[in-house]
Amino acid sequence: MNIKTKSIITLCLTALASMPLSAQCYMGSVVDIDGTWMTAKNLKVEESQIVFTDHKDVTHTIASNHGYSTPVKVIHDVLYCENDETMNSELVNKAVKTGQLTLTGTLNSHNWSLLNEGKLNGITSARFYKVNGDEAFIALSNLKCSSLSSVTFEDCSFPNVTSLEKLLYGSAITSFTWGGMEVSENLNTLESMFSGCNSLQSVSLEGLKTSNVTSLGGLFYNCNSLSSINLSGCDFSNVTVCSSMFSGCSNLQSIDLSGHNLKNVTNSFGMFKDCEKLTNINFADCDFRKVTGSKYMFYQCKALQTVDLSGAKLSSKDCYEMFMDCGNLNSVNLSGCNFNGVTTCYEMFKNCSALKEIDLSGCSFNCADNASLTDMFNNCTSLETVDFSNCDLSNSTNHIYLFTNCKALKTIKAVGCNPSTLTKLQGAIGNYDYLSGVTIVTSEATAE
Repeated sequence: MNIKTKSIITLCLTALASMPLSAQCYMGSVVDIDGTWMTAKNLKVEESQIVFTDHKDVTHTIASNHGYSTPVKVIHDVLYCENDETMNSELVNKAVKTGQLTLTGTLNSHNWSLLNEGKLNGITSARFYKVNGDEAFIALSNLKCSSLSSVTFEDCSFPNVTSLEKLLYGSAITSFTWGGMEVSENLNTLESMFSGCNSLQSVSLEGLKTSNVTSLGGLFYNCNSLSSINLSGCDFSNVTVCSSMFSGCSNLQSIDLSGHNLKNVTNSFGMFKDCEKLTNINFADCDFRKVTGSKYMFYQCKALQTVDLSGAKLSSKDCYEMFMDCGNLNSVNLSGCNFNGVTTCYEMFKNCSALKEIDLSGCSFNCADNASLTDMFNNCTSLETVDFSNCDLSNSTNHIYLFTNCKALKTIKAVGCNPSTLTKLQGAIGNYDYLSGVTIVTSEATAE
């Protein structure tokens, strides 16, 4: 071993002399030897090797090789977690004062409780290096560190973690790529994982095992800088909740859900709500047939021009303000959807001022008892044609307000409708003088 190398190692490891030597949590420096981290004491630098003992009093020998030692470096301000209860808030506060977190060792519920729920506010970066979760550690959730701008996981293993709920909630991260972390194949929730990450611009969850995930609720809620999402390879076949999944992603222009199996989703409330720049959603080969509620689903998607749900087979009983304030929406394809037993269509298309026609004839539109049709097309100022053929409005209420301020309306198709439905449509156009010229078509020959 040459003198220069010997001096460097001696200087690097001298700082470790005061490290705690019993098996416990600590805050201090570690020796990095080819990716293996350990503390050292009783350092002996010899001609052909160096010898030291770690904090568990295990002796290590590093042999030199033709005059060169194994690469050795020191990493300072490392928070080491032992699988016991020796972690305390004083150690955590020391980490916060450095402005960054470098964590290694074993996480248990006690240790994590001292790190999550905003207790790390003040750090800007977090590095999880070879961190393992013990058998009882099941939720890597609720970190809630608002100052955190970057986070990495390297060779981490959490084999029993089934929840990542609110892991990065409200943080300042700008990008996230899944990797470096193993979690349980029984992972069941990603709810609000990135919720409120206002600086987040890109996310890739490719490679994450999601086959048992049931909730994606609020996954990207209010990520108003987000412009790129990669969900390739994710299996959503057991997901039941997608409510507010993309809500408030006001910078997002395109979402590709094609090929994702969403057959068990029952709740899509506000799924794309307030995605103001969204122009394209690919629903090809999706399956929303079990959805019972689509309230606010596209609310205030102001840039959205077309929505094609024909391949998604959407089924919904709650269409409250579903497309409200989609001012540029000019085409909606609902064929193959199922609105049988719908309970409310309150303001469903309100303020869709670019919409010229809407066809409800192929979506089993049959109202439940006392289903509200209040202002369903309110202020659709360009609407000229509505096709209610084969629909049943006989059990609806407030039907007279169906076409409030629809002054361009010319034709209502009602082929195959029962007498009660026809009566209600006549009442709707009779409620406003400006609808006096509207024609209700009741036969195929007239419709042609």
